[in-house]
Amino acid sequence: MRNVRNYLKSFGKKVVSQAKNTLKQSDKNVSGTLLNSINYEVKENAGEFIIEFKMSDYGQFVEKGVSGTKQRRYYIDYKNQKRSTPYQYTNKMPPTRVFDKWIVKRGLAPRDEKGRFITRQSLKFLIARKIYFRGIQGLSFYSKPLNRFIRDFPKEFAIAFNKDFVGQFKT
Repeated sequence: MRNVRNYLKSFGKKVVSQAKNTLKQSDKNVSGTLLNSINYEVKENAGEFIIEFKMSDYGQFVEKGVSGTKQRRYYIDYKNQKRSTPYQYTNKMPPTRVFDKWIVKRGLAPRDEKGRFITRQSLKFLIARKIYFRGIQGLSFYSKPLNRFIRDFPKEFAIAFNKDFVGQFKT
């Protein structure tokens, strides 16, 4: 089953590579933690193969988005269908402390209408409030490449399986 294993590894590598590229091109990759956590693993157990795609826990929120209290958010699933996100802010705003490092890394220093700098505490509150009301749009950074490469999966997998199957009878 060497050809099947190799095909699954190349499939996983293509999906992960494309997912990372999509995330890099977006504006959501500030610290690089999510980007570095994206990977795959091919497991084999008694002739069965499982390909497992992995990422940080919060990657699901970036992938599928989060609806706010006033705006519904959507994402594209691996079948290329628009779906409503299962995550939603209901009665609590996100904690403002999580935006502190994010603001510093982004170098945000906005000014008010009089030209004075807005305090970081005020900026954190404004960002948290906006996310609470409007939510976070999903990127579908994993679903889109999975959809793209899954189309050829049955044909390519059958070729790899056929090579392994025929190879067993030749030896």
